[in-house]
Amino acid sequence: MNGDLFSSLLGVDRVVTYVGYVLLGGTLMFWTLVWPNGRSERRLVVLAAIGTGMMALGALLEPLARLAIDGGPLDYLVSQRVGAALLVRLAALAAMAFFLVDLAAAAVVGWRRLIAWVVVVVLAGSIVAESDVLEGRLAMMTTVTTGVHVLAAATWLGGLVAIIALLAARDDLEEPERLIPRFSRVTMVSVPAIAVTGIVDASVVAGSVTTLATSTYGLVLLIKVGLFALMLAVSRRGRYHATKTAFLLRYETTTKVREIGVIRSLNTVMATELVLALVVLAATSILVGVTPPP
Repeated sequence: MNGDLFSSLLGVDRVVTYVGYVLLGGTLMFWTLVWPNGRSERRLVVLAAIGTGMMALGALLEPLARLAIDGGPLDYLVSQRVGAALLVRLAALAAMAFFLVDLAAAAVVGWRRLIAWVVVVVLAGSIVAESDVLEGRLAMMTTVTTGVHVLAAATWLGGLVAIIALLAARDDLEEPERLIPRFSRVTMVSVPAIAVTGIVDASVVAGSVTTLATSTYGLVLLIKVGLFALMLAVSRRGRYHATKTAFLLRYETTTKVREIGVIRSLNTVMATELVLALVVLAATSILVGVTPPP
């Protein structure tokens, strides 16, 4: 019973951590790659702050859950690798909490961009360090592919959240006219990176096609792949609406664009994509606790 309860809590912890990383890391990547001046947008600052809080909560939830369920000293319940990863994550988040105000004081370029990238990579590394990819014959390769997978997912989904927040909040649509094409270019790099690294990691973890076909791990992975494929279809539709929106914003008045309803359609498509992404994150958290048979 304790094992089942801990597995459930671990799944919740991973979802909280992943969503927090999407909000914080994704917002930082959105600032550095798409809109450096977006640091002045209050909603984006709030997203980054919420992400920081969720990642801090996730870092504390796992050891607290172990204490509550199993008891005993933390150095026995949490491995040195996991403990070091959690401490590094908390240190990076504490630094981010203090630095966020200074980061938002000017455009995220130059040294601000560099610091943002360092924080994003360090947090991704702490997530990777908690997984089992550091073990086994192909540990080096899976560590790199998992890290790229985490970074690409946060860049894509965090940017998606940022765009939705901007389109829902701003009456002045001049900025989205420039941001939508930029974000579309980021998506064209992030999505293939997610797909390729996901395939590599799944192949290494499972070890064989037979294992994938006959295990619970393979079933959950198949569900995740199906949802991701659906996300790609929705994303393609979203790029169509994004292109149309950017064109209309350039050549039509704001009132005319709102009357046409293309922005509402774009928001609907992006919201659908985001919901599917959250389900994929939930499936990912389940895969953490479902090990394929040897």
